[in-house]
Amino acid sequence: QALGSLRILYRHSRLDPKQSPPSRSAAMPLLRRAASMVVRPLGARLASTAVVSASSESMSQKVYRWLDITGYLTKWHSRRAWILDLDPPSRAASVMMTEYERKLLLWLTWMNFLFMPISLWYWYGQFTHLSAKPPIPLMPEYQYMNGR
Repeated sequence: QALGSLRILYRHSRLDPKQSPPSRSAAMPLLRRAASMVVRPLGARLASTAVVSASSESMSQKVYRWLDITGYLTKWHSRRAWILDLDPPSRAASVMMTEYERKLLLWLTWMNFLFMPISLWYWYGQFTHLSAKPPIPLMPEYQYMNGR
């Protein structure tokens, strides 16, 4: 019924002086639908959060929950959770980011954390070499060298 109302509204929305304007009855189902969406219970949500109680969760759900103590797995699988973790300017800019770029950013963050100890190890190794005498060329042993 709503689709039929949309067709009537679309047909009459074109600028044609011979056609009469749409009747009020054609727009009424759309207005009723809009009004029913506004007057919904305060606790009702438009999206499910898929919450499972601890007593009824399966073993795989329990393992996933314990592996996800940082929230990284949740942010990997849910764009909404990732956006809610951002600061407001980044949240506004996230509409321009594709799913590939979002997951690439998460992947590069993990790789940065993974390679940080290796980078620190190499950095520390450079400082331990500072305590040794640097290699310098030996002076040739000539007859009158070294004041002898």
